[in-house]
Order: sequence, then structure tokens, then C-alpha cells
Amino acid sequence: MSSDRAPFAIRVAFSAATAILVLAGASLNVTGRTGGQAVILAIVAGVLALVAGVFNQDWKYSAPAGVAALVLSLLASGFDFRDPALPLQVGGLLLLGLGGYVGSVAYRSFTDALQRQLNELDALAGQLEDKHRAFLAATSDVEGPAAADITSLTHNIAQQTRATFGCSYLLSPDAKQFVPQPPGFGLDRLHPQPVNRVGAGSGPLLSAVEAGKEFVGDDKTGLTELVHYLPDDLRVDSLLAVPMKIGDHVGGFILLGNKPGGFTDDDLRLVTTLILRAGAQLASAHAVALSQKESERYTLMNELVKEASGKTQDEVLDLVLNKGRQLIRYDSGRIALFQPDDTYVFLGDSSITAPIEGALAKVREG
Repeated sequence: MSSDRAPFAIRVAFSAATAILVLAGASLNVTGRTGGQAVILAIVAGVLALVAGVFNQDWKYSAPAGVAALVLSLLASGFDFRDPALPLQVGGLLLLGLGGYVGSVAYRSFTDALQRQLNELDALAGQLEDKHRAFLAATSDVEGPAAADITSLTHNIAQQTRATFGCSYLLSPDAKQFVPQPPGFGLDRLHPQPVNRVGAGSGPLLSAVEAGKEFVGDDKTGLTELVHYLPDDLRVDSLLAVPMKIGDHVGGFILLGNKPGGFTDDDLRLVTTLILRAGAQLASAHAVALSQKESERYTLMNELVKEASGKTQDEVLDLVLNKGRQLIRYDSGRIALFQPDDTYVFLGDSSITAPIEGALAKVREG
């Protein structure tokens, strides 16, 4: 608080000094003036002297104004250099010029202080707006199918953080690669490629993701791990990668880049919150899908048990072949029966036997 009071006191002192100098200069400037014309010329000369002091930073205006003030003052005294009041009048002009100079300094000081405060208020308002936006984004509920749609989630997070481009990666079924999920966001000239998980030669971005940590960069170094070719004129001044946990394991990550002004701590907290929710939503959607499939299996088994009652073996197997289409969605199929002599026959065609080998041997072994 004391650091703010000192500059304010100096500005008040400069303002008071300006008023004193202007009053003293104006009084001395009209000292000994007689006649209306002389007084008017003296007033105009005083105003020009004040203007010369105010525009002290621009000599194209201050110098002519100062010379004109001096000439008008001499004209008002009839160019009588022996006039005893002339030194006082010239001194008054000097005081007026000095008052204009001090006043301009005080004015600039006040306006600079006000401008700084306005800039600080604008910056604070921007921060509050970002925090409010982040709060709404982090607490709002996503409803409908888009809640588990990785494309919609990527667009939503990129929009909330004001990133220029973004892309999500998910773990491949064999858990050996991170695979980009098209179409991404703002990837006009970039073509993300599947990348192997951390191994020999892995860069800092993938190493951080594998460790469950975020990666923040200020150039395109991290992007080289994910994109095979980067245009020479591509400018990347901010990069953010946040891992997505699905269950207890890292199931992917989101990559964001080129936010104007760079990513802040608030952006990092927002993306972390949203990506955690996205991982939970994807895990929930996956669990629901598995539950539905399991329910379909149980329903089918109950139907088979009911419909198989009283049927022969061949009829039951035909029933299984037909009902199986509801789960596996195949176009055609046959049932092979393994024989005790290491051969097999197809149901309905027992005349043709063949040795059990290759894939069927693995099937018989479980």
C-alpha cells in the first residue's frame, strides 16, 4: 500500500506545483502592463508560453510557441528594453512555460497510472472469464451419445482451451501402439501416425504420457514424435499432451497445440479434468457394451435351452448354428464334429472325413 501512496503523493505535488507556477507566472506576466491592447498581448503571450511548456517533447510546436510568446511580450512593452518591468514579465513567461512542463509531466503520470490500472483490470477480467469458462466446462454434464464419442470430446476440449489444433490417441487392441482418432481438429497439413509405445528412442512427449504425466512444450519438438513430416513453415509455439486413463491404465492421450498466448496452469487443470471425465465416460460406455453383449449371450442360451428340449443332436446343432448369427453376425457356417480317430466330419455330411490339423487342431486343444 505504501508503494502505491508514494507515486500518488508525487503526482499531487506536481499538480500543486503546476498551479502555483501558473498563478505566479500569470501575475508576473501582466506586471506593469497598461492599456487594454498591452494586457491582451500579454495574455496571449502567457498562453503561448504555457503551450510551449506543455508540448516540451515536440520542439516543432514548443519552440515556435516560446519564440512567439517572447515576441508578443516585447511587442506589448513596445520593445522598450529599458522598461524595469520587462525582466519580471519575461520571468513570468518562464514560470508559465515551466508550469506547462510540470503540468504535462503530472498529466502523463496520471494517464500512465490510469492506463496501467485499466490494463490490470482487463487482464484480471480475462483471467476471471477464463476461470469461469473452465469452471463451467469442468462441471457441465455431457449428455447423449456424444458423451462417449472421442471425436466430440476432442472438439469440446480444443474449443474450451482455444487451441488451434487437436487430436486424440487411443491404445490399440494389442496395447502396443497409440493410434490417432480421425478426424482431429485443425489438422490441415498435419497427418498424425500410429506410434509405438515407450521403447528405445522414445521422446519426452510419449515418455511423459506413458508415465501418466502431462507434457508441455513451446515448439514443435514434441510433435516430431507423432508426425512423420512437418512443413518447414509450420509454426508451433505451444503444445500440450495430457494422458487419458481408462480404468487403471493409460488408454490414450489428447494432443493440443497453438493456443494464442500459450497454455496456462488453468488450461492444464481444465484439460486434466475433462480428459479424466472422458476416460471415465469411455470406460463406462465400454462396460455397458460388454454388459449388453453378455446379456444377449444369456438370453440366447436360455432360448436354446428351451427350444432344444426334445430335439435330436443334429437338430440341436442346427439350432445353435442358426441362433449364433445373432451374436457373431456371420453370413454362413458349418459345424465340424471331431471323431475319436483324429478326423472330423461336417454335420449332415458324415461320408467325407478329413484329418484334424492346422487351425482345427488348435481348436480341439482349446
